[in-house]
Amino acid sequence: MIVSVFLIPAVMLLSGCFMKYRAPKKINYIVGYRTTMSMKNENTWKFAHEYCGRLWINWGVIMLIAGVIVVIMSAVINFDDGVLNTVGLVVCIAEMVVLLLSIFPVERALKRKFDKDGNLREE
Repeated sequence: MIVSVFLIPAVMLLSGCFMKYRAPKKINYIVGYRTTMSMKNENTWKFAHEYCGRLWINWGVIMLIAGVIVVIMSAVINFDDGVLNTVGLVVCIAEMVVLLLSIFPVERALKRKFDKDGNLREE
């Protein structure tokens, strides 16, 4: 359970650092935050990676802290194996939901900052 609880937050932290500080320089279809809006031009590409990277770092830290709490509580309560497996599964599903939901704030930020053609909005 410990590995499953910490795997997604660790991936979010590492990927978030990569996206924020070492994002791919060129728009591509293989690596990076790839949505229609983020791939409009270099500005949207860079902004999406910086924003998503910052978001994943923050949410990854929060999920790591939550994971530590779950692991400590499961040790204190001394669950049997069936309950422990269920708790691990529920935590992993919740972490996956958080990971997938991160798309919405990034896309919303892109739409606020850029028009539909990827041009910077005047503020």
